[in-house]
Amino acid sequence: MAGLYIHIPFCRKACFYCNFHFSVNQSGLEAMLEAMLLEAETEGPNWQQHEFTSLYLGGGTPSLVSGAAMTEFLDALRRIFRFAETGEWTLEANPDDVTAERALSWRAAGINRVSLGIQSFSDEELRWMNRAHHAAQSEMALKTLLDTGIHSVNVDLIYGSPLLSDRAWTESLRRVFDSGADHLSAYALTLETDTPYKKLVQQGKYPAPEEETQSRHFDILMNEAAAAGWEQYEISNLCKPGSRARHNSAYWNQEPYLGIGPSAHSFDGERRMWNIADNKIYMEQAARHTWSREIETPEAHTRLNELIMTRIRLLEGLNLEAAEQLFPGFKAQSGHELQRIRERGWAFMEDGFFRLTPEGRHFADAIASSLMLV
Repeated sequence: MAGLYIHIPFCRKACFYCNFHFSVNQSGLEAMLEAMLLEAETEGPNWQQHEFTSLYLGGGTPSLVSGAAMTEFLDALRRIFRFAETGEWTLEANPDDVTAERALSWRAAGINRVSLGIQSFSDEELRWMNRAHHAAQSEMALKTLLDTGIHSVNVDLIYGSPLLSDRAWTESLRRVFDSGADHLSAYALTLETDTPYKKLVQQGKYPAPEEETQSRHFDILMNEAAAAGWEQYEISNLCKPGSRARHNSAYWNQEPYLGIGPSAHSFDGERRMWNIADNKIYMEQAARHTWSREIETPEAHTRLNELIMTRIRLLEGLNLEAAEQLFPGFKAQSGHELQRIRERGWAFMEDGFFRLTPEGRHFADAIASSLMLV
């Protein structure tokens, strides 16, 4: 099993909190698709032993690609790689790009899951974030996707912003749980490096996120999800039972994946590789049919740290025997810290797995960090 990720690095507008690699100049979009297919053809022979069980079109904003161009692109990928017949094919979309015609074209091309970047149901917040859509478009996009037969829909939401009240956050969550969507990705607003938001905060023009507000919003998230019967299977990802995201789960479980496009990352089971985060240089490499990637073979302690970082955030938790096999002596070395975390009420042991309590989920990253080997 393996996953295929395609990074389409173009957006209509720059959201002020985002530090992903993208360009708002869309003039090179078609040429970029051609360049990515060249990279896919180059990588194809190296991945023939893998059957891809998931395809994820991310970015950037893949929904900017026309229906015809998307169909042609996906057909080309089918000729290069082997895909499972019942695979999960996800496309990230902004609400303002969703029309019935485009949704039908996505479905006909093989897309069976859409990740919808709603972020907020408040027009005031959307303007503050510099989003390109408005709240009414979000409601319409959700309905359109479901009505056209794309029944697996993820909604992206952001919490903890200075403009978001507890009541508004609760209402937003209930909208999602009642909408027909089957998955929610909810992220706390953060100050990322080299973003307009961080610069505005540093200049005193925008307020920074408040930790107390974010903590309160996270509690609301857990409580509302439980009341709706949804599963919080990862700290920031929730779903109806049986609707876990297959592609992202592969990342968290250290399964192989191939990334195509500028800034895309890959993992072949032993080595990690990533492309340059520069559209111009990437296109020049495509013209030469020569791909320059950074390559890293993680040592045992790095693999252990990655295991801890990802598994702590999962509902199933960290398998201590798996950690011990990866790095003999881990349990003895970390025993005191594991006990301290349990005594604080942040975690518990069950069937050999170290699992976080609802209170402990607030501190997932700090807990993971405290267990990592330096």
